Amino acid sequence: MANAMAKCYQDNRMDDERANLAHNVRRLREARGLSQQRISQLSRVPRPTWASLESGAANPTLSVLSRVAAGLQVSIEELIGPPRSAVQLFRAGEIRERKRGGARLRALLRRPSRRMDPIRIDGLEIDPVHRVVLSGSERLDLTRTEFDLLLALIERRGEILNRQLLLELIWGYRFDPGTNIVDVHVNRLRRKLDGALAHELIRTVRGVGYVVD
Repeated sequence: MANAMAKCYQDNRMDDERANLAHNVRRLREARGLSQQRISQLSRVPRPTWASLESGAANPTLSVLSRVAAGLQVSIEELIGPPRSAVQLFRAGEIRERKRGGARLRALLRRPSRRMDPIRIDGLEIDPVHRVVLSGSERLDLTRTEFDLLLALIERRGEILNRQLLLELIWGYRFDPGTNIVDVHVNRLRRKLDGALAHELIRTVRGVGYVVD
């Protein structure tokens, strides 16, 4: 009897995880404005497999889940966990700040208008909406922070961005935390770009910051 109850519980749990996976995969794909065919290409998951995932019929391996998570730029836990409520994220620089008494308040405003069409520069194609960077037909494997850094530099092409500004734009710091976090992430981004480009895209201005010419 105990074994039967345990098996029933396990089966129900697996059904719940498949239902969560189907809902989350479909919601995340649609939120990025991607078709099944396009996300299949980006994640290297066959389209029939993707369709099975969204229908709840699939029983994917860890390898498939890893590719799906990478394609959607989320964790595996977010794929199989209970669906989340929709939220809107704001960067620190997009929130107006004011003081009232001794308290510091930030008023939520509409996100400022931003370029949404793909950006092409020196053989790269940067898609700000889907957060994808392509070199020819090859997708560059950038982390969320590396993508934000690249986009910030390219959107301000020709402008030298100092470390303090990058700390605020990317990490939301309005102070210097006393670390070389900016330099570390820029160097990691450079190494990935160097493998795709024939020349250095991000130039260091010694003692000032970084610029994309």
